[in-house]
Amino acid sequence: YKWVDWMKVLGIYLIIVGHFFPLGNQIIYMFSVPLFFFISGFLSKTNETEKVFWSKLFRSLVLPLLIICFFIWCVILLEKLCDDESISTKSALLYWVMVMIGQQNGVTDFGGLGACWFIYTLILLKVVNHLVSKLYVKYLVLFTCVCVASFFHVHEIKLYSAFADITVSYPFFFTGYIFQKYYLVASKQLNIVSMLWKRIILVIVVLFIVLFLLNKINGTPMVYRNEYGADYLLFYCGGMIGTSIVFLLSSKLSFEYDSKIITTLSVGTIIILGFHGLFIDIIRYISDSWVHLYLGITSYFFAVLILFLFYPIIIVCSRYFSIILKKETRTSYTVKNAKVSLLFFVLGTLLAFFSRKIFLEELGNNFLGLTGTLNNILGLLNLAELGVGAANCLNLYKKEIKLK
Repeated sequence: YKWVDWMKVLGIYLIIVGHFFPLGNQIIYMFSVPLFFFISGFLSKTNETEKVFWSKLFRSLVLPLLIICFFIWCVILLEKLCDDESISTKSALLYWVMVMIGQQNGVTDFGGLGACWFIYTLILLKVVNHLVSKLYVKYLVLFTCVCVASFFHVHEIKLYSAFADITVSYPFFFTGYIFQKYYLVASKQLNIVSMLWKRIILVIVVLFIVLFLLNKINGTPMVYRNEYGADYLLFYCGGMIGTSIVFLLSSKLSFEYDSKIITTLSVGTIIILGFHGLFIDIIRYISDSWVHLYLGITSYFFAVLILFLFYPIIIVCSRYFSIILKKETRTSYTVKNAKVSLLFFVLGTLLAFFSRKIFLEELGNNFLGLTGTLNNILGLLNLAELGVGAANCLNLYKKEIKLK
């Protein structure tokens, strides 16, 4: 699905723009996050075995989340060291406690998950979708999420927790999951790729006007703190209308433009999601200290700039740190095995010089002579074995070889 790549790139662009808080930010917040949950639900699979599911979940989401959080933790430590601030072991360790329990805001100045709350929530959604296999049970989960979110809204409970965020994100994930079953039929009937740009733009303008009115009525939802505005149904409609706008654009653009840049950025959206905040902080620092730029409308331009800055970073990560992009292939495993073997060979060779010097000084020549003699005896015994062990293995598996 090439249109999925376009949707992911346009979605991450809107998230970057939203974190600049420019003009129109309230409308962007209506659908930028629901859009990604919709895509995740569309790409989810339910026919995977337990081993395959948990392995893919760990490699594609859990491990990248831990790596991104570790990098951010190191950046916070570096900032404190540069500012000569005192660092307590308790506050540094509490950061990881907040990460493990899915809390966005920590009790110390180290904070918590931050922008990575989305990844943690997505992990929970995938686990729920995998454990709940029957469709009617999924509808019950959907109903439960609506009820719990409404309870939080009535009592004004803001938890800043990934577990609470499930209540406002599961409907979009579930909608994407349902959409994958009817995508082929819907795409044939809509036939978006053959529509003229004038008609598509007209439909987008109409949907945008409806989205604007919904934002005025419902208010701005804040999914990261389980807030959906004034009404849950209006929140859901706004999210799906915005997702439909991006879907129309993506379907048409993917048909007319096959871009390698878009494909690369789509693969690395998890990297952009985790680290785009650092680039925004750098731009804000430059704007406040030196250039004094107005980060209003120009935020839309800077968001494009940040995307292009991530392009070479994603290429480097895909080649040398493929583990964070879940692009583990047989070739990457072979290369990784060769790198580790070479590393330990070099370390063993270097340590041999130092260890021999230390043994000579501490244990003397007699000990080294004795160990050398024992090694020679063991080598002779290995030579005298004459392949008896290999012959025994052949006899053990001879019957299975004949059956094959």
